This record gives sequence, structure tokens and C-alpha cells, in this order.
Amino acid sequence: MNNKGFVSTSLIYTFFLIFLSLMVFLLNSYTQNRFLLEEYRYDIKNTIAMENEADINLYLMVWDEETLEYEVTNDLPSYGYVFEPSYSYCKNGSSLSYMNGNISITAYQKDSCYAYFKEVERDIDLKIYTKETPVSEEVLVKSIPDSTYTLDSYSCNNDAIINFDEVTRKFTIEASNKAECKATFIRRNGDIILHIYKENANGSHEYNNLKYTEVEDIPGSNYTFNSYTCVDESIDTNISVENNELVIASSAPNECNVYYNGGNDKVEVIIMQETDTGISGYTTGKKYSRTFGIPGNNYKYVGYKCDNSNATVTFTNGVIEASSEEQTTCYAYFERTNGNIFYNYYLETSDGGYEKVAVVPSIGYKLDSSISKCDNGSVINVYNNIPVVDATTEDTCHIYYKLMVSDITVNVYVMNRKTMLYELSKVPVGGYTLYNSGCTNGAVITYQNNSLHVETTGPTVCEVYFK
Repeated sequence: MNNKGFVSTSLIYTFFLIFLSLMVFLLNSYTQNRFLLEEYRYDIKNTIAMENEADINLYLMVWDEETLEYEVTNDLPSYGYVFEPSYSYCKNGSSLSYMNGNISITAYQKDSCYAYFKEVERDIDLKIYTKETPVSEEVLVKSIPDSTYTLDSYSCNNDAIINFDEVTRKFTIEASNKAECKATFIRRNGDIILHIYKENANGSHEYNNLKYTEVEDIPGSNYTFNSYTCVDESIDTNISVENNELVIASSAPNECNVYYNGGNDKVEVIIMQETDTGISGYTTGKKYSRTFGIPGNNYKYVGYKCDNSNATVTFTNGVIEASSEEQTTCYAYFERTNGNIFYNYYLETSDGGYEKVAVVPSIGYKLDSSISKCDNGSVINVYNNIPVVDATTEDTCHIYYKLMVSDITVNVYVMNRKTMLYELSKVPVGGYTLYNSGCTNGAVITYQNNSLHVETTGPTVCEVYFK
């Protein structure tokens, strides 16, 4: 029997089956890859400004009415803004869309995408603010803050009604006419129970071999934040000071003691500033709120009240001084000046000219009162290199700062109260006292009103220590 034909036919069938299997494998692999490419989609949720997954970067560009420019933000604007598809794009041709508060991107390669939002004309204007503590300043924001903040207060004109759902974190507003509404959110403190203690030689509470007295509020200007302890040390609780106000962050409810040291002077001074809301104080018909620093421009010192009538308080060259024979608390009052003052600031350049600036550095420049002036003749007083204008009418003042010297280096070291080591940092805004300082080449450095000022005739290096 001849087997050659059978062998040849078998080889043909074998090669055919191998070829067929290979084609099926390649087609299946291609189909899977195509499917993966088609499914390469990212839904960008509210609290994300820039994701870097799979090499896709998303930048949220929101129109700012103050700067009149689009600026990068961390959150999708949640009210009063509309998506601009004609402006939005991806550099490498990826597809970008926006629907129901979500941004979707379909990409086949690395890409950077830009989503633009602008304010819309609306019958209801809602402005949203946040603040860190009950006494801190409000900050205007573009979107509803995350769940670490809770709604503190809200109001509307024209009888509009505003409601906020803490779960969905969305507003509903009912209005029959155009209305303006304001909502203020305050940061949650994790349900922390605070006990505030100030140093007192006759106090009944002892800590670190010192005696303290428990008080209802943060002590006055002659006390400084020292340390804190919490009942449950396993809970991540952090208490710090910003602008002399307590800032509390905690992962769970806790109970803490906060200690303020000082009080060696017999007078505790609390500074009160005129506000639209607050409590009655020095002048009949005016209201005041506590502040933790001497008010700047557009405020003037008007007087004081003390629990002990024999105590005295003076304010000279930006410094408050008080005296008393007995332990007492005094309130120093600052009221608004009658006129509105607008300031233009100018810095001397290296060629001897001046350029207009928005922010004046505190180091390397000194206010030149000889050429500073106001259009309507208001008087400019200089306190610690800061202009304070006494005006009775609206005025525009031009403040010139003279270049003192270049090549000034200031290294600031702040004690870490956990490690008790000094760490390179920036000037603390509160809760610390100046421990030591010095400069090379005979330069002089001073610290007043939370700012450092250097006077020198040549290059210098200064080191400052806070504890």
C-alpha cells in the first residue's frame, strides 16, 4: 500500500490547523485590546482637580471675577457656573465631556485635559464662605466645601428660602424674585471638648509643675499658647494656633486641655475691633468683636475699659502698654476711621526709580514718609514701618518704600513642641515667642506685629528662633 499520499495530506491538515489556531489567537488578542481601549474611560468626581492615573491629567479652569482670568482650582464649581465645551480640550485629542456634575475622559494615550467653567447670569446669587474657627475671618470660595465643614449660618434677601442637605451637600433655594444669598461653612472640630487653662500662681490645676486656672476663652495679649494634652492619645488629635486662634483637627471625638503660659504682668489686655455685628463696648451705638492683633489701616485707637478702675492702657507707635496695681483684665477699643482710604504701594528699584506693587515685603524696604502723600491731604503716620492714615473723608494715598539693601537672608527656626527641636520654618503667626535672634555685619533685626524687619547697610545673614 502506498502511504506517501496519506503522509502529504496529513502534513497539509496539520499546518492548516496550526495556522487556524494562530489566527484565532491573534484575532482574540486584537479584540481584547480594542475592547480595553474603548473602555479606557475616567469619570472625574467633585473633589478631584488633577488626577494622574493612567497618565491622564485633568485641570479645572474656573473664571475669577476679581482677577478676570481663568484659574486652576481643586474642586468642580458646584453652583452658579456652566461648563464651556468650546474652550475645553485635551492636548492629544482625547474626548472630554461634562454631565450631571461629572467629567468623563476617553483616552487612548497619555494626555492633559483642560475643563473650563464660567459664571452664568442668574436670578439667585449664592455666595459661599468658609471659616476655620468661630472667630476667624470668612473666606469666599467657589464651591461647597467637603464634609469636614458644616453649615454654620445662611441668609437671603427678598424673602428667599434656602435649604442645605448635609448628605448630598446640595442647596435648594426657593424665591419668587431675584435674590442674593450667603452661606457660611465652619470646619468641624471632631466634637472636641476643650478646657482652656491660663497660668496662675494661685490656680488649683497643676501641669508640668505649674499652676493654672480654667477660663472660658483664650487669654489676652500677655499669654502665649504653650502645649496641650488629650484624654485619648490613640486618637489623632492636633491643636495648633493660627493668628492666635485655636485650630483643631481630630479624627474622632476627644477631650483636651490647652495651656497658656505667661501672665506675669498684672494686666491682661483683650483687643476689641469695631464690626457690624458684635457686642456693645466703648462708644454708645457701636459694636465690637474680639481680635487677636492690633487692627491696621482704617482703624484708630479710641480708649479702654478695665475691670479695675485704677488700671491704665496706652497705645503709642503701634504698641499697647498697660499697668495696674492689682490683677485685672482690660479691653482696648479700636474704631473705624470716618473715611475710606485707598492705598497705592511703590517699591524703589535698583536703578533708583519706583514700581507699583500689590504686596510690600517686610524685609529689605523701609517706608519713605518724605515722599509718601495722600491726594486729599490726609495725614500718614508710620508705626513699625506700617502706614496708618487719619482721614475724615475718602482719600487715595501713595506709599513709597525705599530699597534698603539687597542680599538679606533670614533663617527662621521654630521649636517643634513634640520633638522639642528647632526646625527651619517661616515666621509663626501666633502662639510662639521670640527666643533669640542675631545678624552678621552689624545688622539689626526686630520682631513686631508678627513681622520681622531688618536694618542693615550691607549684605547680611540673620537667624531667628521662636519657641
